[in-house]
Amino acid sequence: MPPTRIIFIRSYWGLILVISGLLCGMCPLTWADSSSEHQKRLEARYGLERPEGNGPFPAVMMVPGCYGFAEPLSQDHYVKTIKDLKDQGFAVLKVDIFNARGRKNCGQVIPEEVTEDILTAARYLYRIF
Repeated sequence: MPPTRIIFIRSYWGLILVISGLLCGMCPLTWADSSSEHQKRLEARYGLERPEGNGPFPAVMMVPGCYGFAEPLSQDHYVKTIKDLKDQGFAVLKVDIFNARGRKNCGQVIPEEVTEDILTAARYLYRIF
């Protein structure tokens, strides 16, 4: 399989995860720790990129792979994907699920924490758009 096809497949599944997270964000979440301190730490690490113009814009949340946005082998991919999405008219919110918790990779977080952070990001997007 050509490398571009692998990236497309990974991006496709990531998009499904983001859409699922957005849909779940509409549901009440009683088990998640939505403390305002954690929310502030997470929001301080968001990177929101918007297309030119006044909007409103459809939004996409980008959640990094296991080693975060700064991982050398993936960093160019994130930058290119954000540019491509902006060129298509999307706002892109980078959700740094590791740094907000002081963690370095996906082996140090549990799925419930990732879900909580995605839902917090969905609520943030809802507030600003």
